[in-house]
Amino acid sequence: MNDALQIGQFAIVAHEPQERGATIGVAEGNGTGAERCELFALAEGTTPAAHEYAGHLVSQAERTWKTLNLSLTGALIAIYGEAQHSLMDWNTRSVSQHRVGLGLACLARQGERIVLASRGPASILHASGDALTLHEPDDEHAEPMNGLEPGQPQLTSLTLAPGDRVLLVTTNVAESLSEDALADILSRSLPEVLPNLYRRITHLRDAAVLLVGVPEAGEEILPPPAPPAESEPEDEGPIIGGEAPAGGFPRDFQPSLFVESSPRASALDVARRRLEDVDARSRVDAELPQATPLAEAQELPPLRRAAGDGGPISQPPSAAPGAGEGHSFFRQVAHVRQPPAPPVASHHTGAAPVSQLAADRRMQLSAMTNVPTSGSLAAGPRTGSAVVRARRSMGGGMRTGGRTETAGGGFSPPAWLAGLVAILLLTGIVSWAVLPGLLESDEATRLSQLIDEAEREIATANAVDQPDQRRAALTRARGILLEATALSGGASLAEPLLRQADRELAALDAIATPMQIRTFADLRGFGEAPIAARQLVVSASHAYLLDSAGGQVISITLSTGKKATVFAAGEETPLAPVAITYADVSRPGGSALLIVDEGGGLWTWSTAGWVAEIEFARPAGLTVTDMYFAEGRLFVLDAPNATVYSFAAGPSGFGLDPVVMHQGPEIENARRIMVDGGVLLTAAADGSIRRYSGELTLLLAQAGIDTPLTGAATPHTSGFANEIAILDASADRIVILAADGTFARQYRHAELENLTAFTMRGGFGWVISGEQLRRITF
Repeated sequence: MNDALQIGQFAIVAHEPQERGATIGVAEGNGTGAERCELFALAEGTTPAAHEYAGHLVSQAERTWKTLNLSLTGALIAIYGEAQHSLMDWNTRSVSQHRVGLGLACLARQGERIVLASRGPASILHASGDALTLHEPDDEHAEPMNGLEPGQPQLTSLTLAPGDRVLLVTTNVAESLSEDALADILSRSLPEVLPNLYRRITHLRDAAVLLVGVPEAGEEILPPPAPPAESEPEDEGPIIGGEAPAGGFPRDFQPSLFVESSPRASALDVARRRLEDVDARSRVDAELPQATPLAEAQELPPLRRAAGDGGPISQPPSAAPGAGEGHSFFRQVAHVRQPPAPPVASHHTGAAPVSQLAADRRMQLSAMTNVPTSGSLAAGPRTGSAVVRARRSMGGGMRTGGRTETAGGGFSPPAWLAGLVAILLLTGIVSWAVLPGLLESDEATRLSQLIDEAEREIATANAVDQPDQRRAALTRARGILLEATALSGGASLAEPLLRQADRELAALDAIATPMQIRTFADLRGFGEAPIAARQLVVSASHAYLLDSAGGQVISITLSTGKKATVFAAGEETPLAPVAITYADVSRPGGSALLIVDEGGGLWTWSTAGWVAEIEFARPAGLTVTDMYFAEGRLFVLDAPNATVYSFAAGPSGFGLDPVVMHQGPEIENARRIMVDGGVLLTAAADGSIRRYSGELTLLLAQAGIDTPLTGAATPHTSGFANEIAILDASADRIVILAADGTFARQYRHAELENLTAFTMRGGFGWVISGEQLRRITF
């Protein structure tokens, strides 16, 4: 399998396809052959900023993987540990708006062993034959990694056979395609998988896909990358005016920057000839020897000045025929100068020093005014006009841009340029000396402003009485202080105020911790699917749980934790249960669990182990939304008809006609009911609680609560000063309301995470949290 493994990938960034994704990584570890570990990783950010950070995380994982010398699982744990450390370093140094969270999915291989690892948002699909398996993190590992909460990746062992495919994709890909569509795509041959998948997800703005496949015998494999073009034989260099060489090499120059020349057709060559002709016509003496070109070209004379001459074009005898064919214009042009004049007779008999000879030569050139017809240069008074005026420079005649020429032939910069350089240097020195102090001063000023603002917000919170206004002011102060801690030296100043704000917020939110939490039973692994607790009731010896996902009622023995299904759809009735309550009274047959099914049938189950349908005189059109047994009567909520009925218990059930306890339009939104001492409590779908006592109806305001209730849950009287306890599953808390409906306190605890059901019995609270039955001592 080691040699047959095929890898393919692509990404979509802002609707643009890319052959390689920044959030996809492939790395090989130490070792050779079957001992070598390989890593295939895909990261997914939950925000745009996190998406950018995901690319950095994948690059870091690739570098780290190459240095590890651990087992397969040990290396994966090290990769995720380093990722958590990097995220913690980033998020602890960033304000809340800049913090990132992401998911990381990995496939690691060593020989025949395959291990999948995932943490946070990640989707891994494994196609084997006709079966398609989606590997996603469970609830414990599904939260995005942020470095602030330590945790290990979820590891899964995998076996790959010929024809299997493993697809690592971002979660939006798995969500946008059905299971059948994904199975159809992965059932195709390896070269067809990625093109077919891309055509199905072109509507996505961003996506990343990594394919790992094992081809079957004789199956076409993924095409290898295109080989590089054959190298051309080295030549002597670029040929100006020539044709581009054939082959796969791209042009690495801009053709318009090169000048093509020809002695017959080039305008530049014509200008050169005119320049040489002007120089030749300036020499009067025909007896002078022909000028010889310099061995090395000087500056090119201005073409505009040369082209302005209206004289005939002539070819100087020094230019060899065809010398310019196929060569650069700058290689042809040679400056023609007059031959040096005979040395002026000197009265010195010995050899003069070099410096003195150079000075004499400069004097001779400056005194030269005309050219005699005899062919010798004569020095004389400056009378008449010279045919050729001596130039201070024999260069190409280009402007010096304001530079001054020195006696040695060099140039010195103009005064304005020297002044500008001096000003820039002075500015740089001053900035280097002053700017850090200014920045530190600005940061210190900003820190002082933030501390002052936070102190004002805390003072405002202490001056007002309304809980919501106090909470808003303290929340603003806390945000300002968090920003201050990110500044240099801000932690020491902001930490005391931050602790004060946290204490006052905790006191305002009235967060309490239960005295004791005891676990009675673990429901994880019971049945084929996870438990979805909808209702929970407790008797003296048993707890009964309505599982809406499995369509069943589960009994739990409190003394032993034994679990059993006592009612299920398809056994006693084809209809699933919709509500349960416990009839805890002394009557013929004893106490029993009451169950109502989707058809309105009423069933009973006792600890003796028998299940039977009992009499139930339901009115025509009755829809049972919820029910509650108290004071020897069964109270039934019919939300569609906005009515609450009361049924009296009889020897064989509830066969007597019901009595309307309450009826009104607000009952249509009710989803749960509870009756205590003749007082009816209802919980609506929006989280509002109403109390009905006779003709009086009261809406409990929940005044002072940090976050109002948003879902329906059965209200319970706690037994403490007529307080009401109610489950807030969305916030994993139990809220206590006072008798007048104001917020009293809330209970939170690490073991109360993933709360799904709650009830009260004997002053204790009973909950299902994390698929475990627990008892709470408040």
